[in-house]
Amino acid sequence: MKNLQRIVTAACIAALLSGPFVRKISAASSDPNVTFKVTIKTDGRTAIPNIQLKADGPKTATATSDSNGECTFTSMPKGTYALSCNSYGFTSGYVRKDISGSVTIEMTLQPVLQGGVYDAVTKQPVPDGHIFASWTARGACLTNTNKWGNYVVSPVPIGKWTVSADGPGHGQQSVEVIVSATTGGPSSPVNFYLKSMQ
Repeated sequence: MKNLQRIVTAACIAALLSGPFVRKISAASSDPNVTFKVTIKTDGRTAIPNIQLKADGPKTATATSDSNGECTFTSMPKGTYALSCNSYGFTSGYVRKDISGSVTIEMTLQPVLQGGVYDAVTKQPVPDGHIFASWTARGACLTNTNKWGNYVVSPVPIGKWTVSADGPGHGQQSVEVIVSATTGGPSSPVNFYLKSMQ
């Protein structure tokens, strides 16, 4: 009788081990795909929404950050991914990471101020122009324009600021800009059109 019970018990165990439940667990553990998140913030604190992020690796996909600054990528094959974003008003973001399981990756972007300095009449670029801002010490130049009259300033502190520009043989012009932790610098170029002093 005991031998019969042992045989029946062994048969039941064998049936369970070969059943669909165990096959499901085995399939899940060998799943080649993963889900991962990327959190985009300013200075690692304030979440940045509406940033489009590209994941390029064994599979290419894009996602847009939500109100928590999170981009979620699902059903992604395991492997090495280049994660990148380029949104006006912020520095470009780039992270390269080997992803083999569920993980949350942090990406930090800084607000950017950018634009150009031009002659008010000819609309020609003013190279070697100077960019000043009210958050710096008096008389401190943030950056100079290049030969095409373009400039980029980063990082830019959060707040409302007066930004000024001048250039060789030209007067000065000032504008007010608002820099936000969630939207970055101005969403369009901050351009200056200087009057010639010649």
